[in-house]
Amino acid sequence: APPPPPPPVEQYGCGHRRKNFIATACQFCGHTKDLRVCGKCKAIAYCSVGHQRSDWARHKTVCKTFQSLLELPINEDDANDGSVHNIWWRNRQATLKAARVLHDMMCSSPLTSIEREMVLFARHCQVCHSTSREDLFVCTGCYMVMYCSAEHQAEDQPKHSRQCTRFLFALRCLQAARRYDLPPVWISPLVCQRYQPLPFDWPAYFNLRGMPTFPGPETAMIADVLSYPLTLLYAMERMLFAEDGLLKPLNQMTELTIHILFSERDQELLALTKYEELQHYLPQLKTLTVVLVGPNTDCLADMVATEEIACDDCLTRGRRLNFAMYPNSYTEFLNDWSQDYPGSKHPSVCAVFNSKLFLKPEQGAEGEFDTKSQQPGATLDLLLDLGIPTILSSRHATAAVQDLLKLDVKQARVILPKQPNPYAGLVPHRVADPSQAHGEQLDHCNQYIMAIAGRQLDETKLEHAIAELDTDSPTTS
Repeated sequence: APPPPPPPVEQYGCGHRRKNFIATACQFCGHTKDLRVCGKCKAIAYCSVGHQRSDWARHKTVCKTFQSLLELPINEDDANDGSVHNIWWRNRQATLKAARVLHDMMCSSPLTSIEREMVLFARHCQVCHSTSREDLFVCTGCYMVMYCSAEHQAEDQPKHSRQCTRFLFALRCLQAARRYDLPPVWISPLVCQRYQPLPFDWPAYFNLRGMPTFPGPETAMIADVLSYPLTLLYAMERMLFAEDGLLKPLNQMTELTIHILFSERDQELLALTKYEELQHYLPQLKTLTVVLVGPNTDCLADMVATEEIACDDCLTRGRRLNFAMYPNSYTEFLNDWSQDYPGSKHPSVCAVFNSKLFLKPEQGAEGEFDTKSQQPGATLDLLLDLGIPTILSSRHATAAVQDLLKLDVKQARVILPKQPNPYAGLVPHRVADPSQAHGEQLDHCNQYIMAIAGRQLDETKLEHAIAELDTDSPTTS
């Protein structure tokens, strides 16, 4: 008798949403047990023949491309620098570049985000970064880390034992993301009648705002989205703003215009409508305007009518919530600004999340879409010259220190010192380049924050200005 046919796709559950790539899990359903790798490219795994067949229509377009590229040899010159993380990252960059070229030639289409992750987070030994598929086995504590030998696992055990639980939670979040077309989002319907400062951690905030109980990964995904408006709220509580010729604390502001630069991550776009939490939390705030400026905002409408988005309670109180998107550089936005855009041309505050202000052009920062200037830091110079208060966040401590050093070179005036952010995201995200994160392989969005406004006063110029003032002042007899 012929073998029975594989079960229909419907029985596989909703895990077939291809939201991410997990080297140690079935690409179709996300399970981590009894895996077998693709016999051709050896880069992707499945838990059954049925799931491999169901996923073949999507996988076949890159299978041939990856067969020859995932074993790209390491450049001997790179191997001499003594840093395993640097060697691995350079190898991944070279592999990704070759994959893009070859895939474009073979398929006339760019690599998808999942296919890029197949290169950046390929199956490899945690210690030596070997990609030998035959020898790799997975840590049974987290199912996210692999080793090529028992010796390497024992060598990494002291370090990995401190992170194994985090890796497991990262896996659970990646698996949970496959269950949704869009990540779960939530905002409190409660409107504060009087102002009180934000609590100092997520549990206290969720309790204060009446958040219902969600599973752990879903709670972390909700926090990742809310991290963006709450990071701004937490930082702005520690700043003063100009309104009606006066400097006011945040809780006395009636209008706020926020420009968010380099908006490109999914969480930032999903957080767009969640900025209404600022109005819910600030009783005096009547008009809130949020403008997203960045290369990927063109996936949304140029303008969004927002009165309908606001909740009934806000509408009853006469509050306005305005959104706009500008898919280009901030320099061009200020030049093209007109009355068609809501809010003020010069905002109450700007925000740049996760060190995007300092990314190199080849990493997708301003140099890639800023047609006015190809020099990195052009937007930073503009912000400093205009004296616009700007909130900056970083994904890990190393990035925060590097950002601060670059700000010091530009003589930026720091108005909020670098500090851990109590409203950092809760989802552990994989780090593509551990060499830039001091070897860390997991990070969180908005983990550190700081704020700047204008440039530091040059002592020499200040002395000259004081001398001129003394010279011009009338003498008294």
